[in-house]
Amino acid sequence: MTWLSTVLVALATIVMVSGSVNAAPVTYSFSTGATAFGGPSVAGGAFVSPSLFTGGASGTFTYDSEALLAQINADGSSSYRGFTPSSVTGFVTSLSDLSGTVAGRAFSDVSGSTQVGNDNLALFGSPTPVDIFQLLFDPGLTSTSPRNFTGFEIDGFTLFRVRMFWIESQMTPGLIPDFLSNQNLLAAPPTFAGRMALDFYQTGNQAVTSGVFFDGLQAAPIPEPETYVMLLAGLGLLAFEARRRKKLTQRTVV
Repeated sequence: MTWLSTVLVALATIVMVSGSVNAAPVTYSFSTGATAFGGPSVAGGAFVSPSLFTGGASGTFTYDSEALLAQINADGSSSYRGFTPSSVTGFVTSLSDLSGTVAGRAFSDVSGSTQVGNDNLALFGSPTPVDIFQLLFDPGLTSTSPRNFTGFEIDGFTLFRVRMFWIESQMTPGLIPDFLSNQNLLAAPPTFAGRMALDFYQTGNQAVTSGVFFDGLQAAPIPEPETYVMLLAGLGLLAFEARRRKKLTQRTVV
């Protein structure tokens, strides 16, 4: 193996490792399926129309797997920091820098909390508790935790938070299996499809709430700039080697 081949192999290895190992924190892009569904929180109540959100949602957020445990919830699941930004506490938050769009409207949040529940919630009609991994950008309306979410008004409702979750036994677009063995913070969000929720309250009346949901939620890490630099360097060396070999071949023919 020539020195150039050795360099190319080393560069390729570095690029592959950079793309597969997510050192905290990591910025992710997200997207959903195009079809929205949902309804009122109480049967017969007012709700924002899902038909207004055809086309899906997309954007970016930052996930930090080194965030500390914040609390054990009443349902037994674990919550990791946090709704209070790291600029205030000095502690990293599991979520930060949310920036997204849906139906041509923007939403954002500076920090958020992650919920991890290993077989402790009975959801989707399951007779036994199931796993849940949920990214929460802002707390519920009755919580006293800090609120940093910036939403929008539409159809007489105000968007007050966004949630992204993966729940065992969810059927769409594919069955989610038992994927947790403990309640430690995952190194990265799941690679299989999950669901995204947009939570609304009726503008001027927070007692009336409704949700809009999208299936097909996907989150993928955005490569660091250094990865692109190494890839370009490798491609440059390949081009150099190709030219060198071409010249050698031409000289041999002559």
